[in-house]
Amino acid sequence: MPLRNATRVHLIIGEGKYLQLICLREGMGLATLLHDMISLSHVYCNMLIGLLVFRHNGLIKH
Repeated sequence: MPLRNATRVHLIIGEGKYLQLICLREGMGLATLLHDMISLSHVYCNMLIGLLVFRHNGLIKH
């Protein structure tokens, strides 16, 4: 939702270069944060899969 709001502000302001830049930076920040969160979840998912494989193969005892 915040990204949509930033886009809406960008459209309302029109040629206000400074405010356009702020909106663009907000959007890029959100995209970067989202990308980092997805990367982190993939790391945890891979670790969990690795542990399950080790346990299934009998390499980890209870």
